[in-house]
Amino acid sequence: MDISTLDKLDLSKNCANVILWLKQQSSQQCWDLSDDEMATLLGGIQTEKWKYWQEISEEIGMLDLELQIIERLSLLAGIYKAIHQSVPIGLHYSSFKRPINHPLFEGLSVKEYLLKNSSINDFYEVRDFFLSRM
Repeated sequence: MDISTLDKLDLSKNCANVILWLKQQSSQQCWDLSDDEMATLLGGIQTEKWKYWQEISEEIGMLDLELQIIERLSLLAGIYKAIHQSVPIGLHYSSFKRPINHPLFEGLSVKEYLLKNSSINDFYEVRDFFLSRM
């Protein structure tokens, strides 16, 4: 195997891991996202595709995805990390779900904002907002 094949294998494994992590994050105790909402955050994919990715990730532990989906996965992980680093302990998940009094969010929660404004640029803005509060 050459290095590019190894990189592709690592990427496939990482994609599967992030899909399984997002499955956990979407639970009611965390981000409280339905399968339809998660599919919206992943670029408006079909809900069945989101469920299929979860299944393949659990069974095989590897998943090949398009670069735009990988970018969204990375941004969702970045938003998670930025929230966790910028808000007090214990408020991480509620900070995703409660309204934010800032012009960017227009009184919406992060969850509501991203579901309403799901372009890649919106994801960057949300991540950068929380990074700027660190």
